Amino acid sequence: MIDTHLLALQLMAAQGALGAFDTLYHHEGTEALPRRGTAGRELAIHATRSSIYCALFIGLSSWAWHGAWAWVLLAVFGVEIVLTLWDFVVEDRSRLLPPTERVTHTVLAINAGAFIALLAMSATDWAARPTAMVWQPQGWLGAFLACAAWAWASRACAMPSRRALSSGAASRSRRAMHRRRCASDRNRSACW
Repeated sequence: MIDTHLLALQLMAAQGALGAFDTLYHHEGTEALPRRGTAGRELAIHATRSSIYCALFIGLSSWAWHGAWAWVLLAVFGVEIVLTLWDFVVEDRSRLLPPTERVTHTVLAINAGAFIALLAMSATDWAARPTAMVWQPQGWLGAFLACAAWAWASRACAMPSRRALSSGAASRSRRAMHRRRCASDRNRSACW
């Protein structure tokens, strides 16, 4: 029989690695979101999601969430799903995503759906037990997830978000985004 908790943690480790790549390469590298005045809402959503993932990585790396805690875990999954969908809408309204970022986000969403489904199966069993956080270490994988969460949280605390230097930078960013959208739009007359 497959250990769904262990498989979910393996998928979470992959999620963490791919999410770190997305943040470092796309959000902070090629797209430079912290320097865009128009990215405030997107960055706030990302910060909230990062906090949720840190809590999940630490909370699931060595514990089983029994009783009422299982319901808390399911509620956290619901919040994460809503934030992911909201993030998609905000991104599409605020900027044109490069193809590699769109593909990365799709893979992240599929992977998150897989590990959430696996953990939801565990949570239904956990919910029937007495309420407790039960120590259930997962060896090197649990240690990796806890250390990754700690490192990511430390990085976030050491590097506060930066805003655009001036409102002119935000205006130039909106104009550039409009030009890119219009350049790819077949009905260019609507853009001018």
